Amino acid sequence: MNRPIAGLVLLAYLCTPVSGYAAQPKIGATVDGGIFLYRQSVENYWDDWIAYPLMAKTKVPTSSQARATVTGEGKLNSFIGNLSINCENGKHFWESSAIGSEIFTTDNQADKIVPSPVIKNAIKLLCKAN
Repeated sequence: MNRPIAGLVLLAYLCTPVSGYAAQPKIGATVDGGIFLYRQSVENYWDDWIAYPLMAKTKVPTSSQARATVTGEGKLNSFIGNLSINCENGKHFWESSAIGSEIFTTDNQADKIVPSPVIKNAIKLLCKAN
């Protein structure tokens, strides 16, 4: 490549606007094989929360016990947890959870990290309405 063209290519590359924005999937959309639950805004970035059901797809939504691996990835988090929901009463607990290499030992620790819309949307999408 001759120098003037290489210079123009470099200039075009350097002047291309960079956007930290990616289109937000709709709540309930399939994303990376999971179910999109919530996008948490963090400054100019975000954390995306996705549920991967631990039951046959034909059983989602269910009227009894729903189980899913929930991930939160983005600016603040690298969260993963196994969520169990009693669909009869809407109560949930974390079978296990961690952020990065820190393993949580109580539900309370995970509930402090996971935004409440994540749980509400998980219940709405994984449990049948009574």
